[in-house]
Amino acid sequence: MIDGNAHLAAIIEHSNDAIVSKDLDGTVRTWNRAAERIFEWSAKDMVGRSITTIIPEERIDEELSIIARIGRGEFVPQFETVRLAKSGELVPVAISVSPIIDVDGMVVGASKIAHDMRAQFRLREEALKVERQFAALANSMAQHSWMADREGKAFFYNDRWIGFVGDDFDTNDGDAWKDHIHPDHAERVLTRSCAAVESVRPWSDTFPMRNAEGEYRWLYCTLNPVYDADGEFFMFCGTNTDVTNDREARDRIELLMNEVNHRARNMLSIIAIIAHRTMG
Repeated sequence: MIDGNAHLAAIIEHSNDAIVSKDLDGTVRTWNRAAERIFEWSAKDMVGRSITTIIPEERIDEELSIIARIGRGEFVPQFETVRLAKSGELVPVAISVSPIIDVDGMVVGASKIAHDMRAQFRLREEALKVERQFAALANSMAQHSWMADREGKAFFYNDRWIGFVGDDFDTNDGDAWKDHIHPDHAERVLTRSCAAVESVRPWSDTFPMRNAEGEYRWLYCTLNPVYDADGEFFMFCGTNTDVTNDREARDRIELLMNEVNHRARNMLSIIAIIAHRTMG
């Protein structure tokens, strides 16, 4: 059975995070395996060397601030920064620092834990890449497109929508689009769309919305729930298609057909009268 100190030493040595101790002047005293892996310096190389070996020149003031806080017995909560590997690579890390206090209650050094953030940064970059690709796709659409959270609060609008409502539209207000619904249709639209959100089901409707010039245009609007790879619902996606011209064309055709039918009925009536008189 190993004693407590040996157990603690084993935990530190086999941690996935770099765990380093140093004096108040920055001299490294311990350097675990994870520190060797992350920063590419061996313990043999680093013990006795200044911690500034792995600190970029432009971050030296950061280290001086940390040492000053540690000297006052303060704990430095986790923060994200970069450190310099032996190869010259700037390594993104999340660091927290604690004072080392001796039996007399004096601060004699610092213990630093550094978590390698490269994997997280790669994921962030991939997420940003996908986000940029999605935005490019959304902005290339002829329709307005938007996304909303589980509560139906919109958090993304494409450029087509912004062009429709104007640059002063508050994209941070998830309900701002509702103010553009024609008052005669607002109650119906909001009642039905809210019901669809609550029950997580598709919704569509056609109604007029006010554009940046104050003109009401007829839009065919859709709302569809989106599910992740595990089949879990996580957001809504919607589109708006301007159908004003189609409706106006349909109305003109309907008016024309009514006129044609009216004239045809009149003509048939005249023919019937003439035929009746002729036969009579």
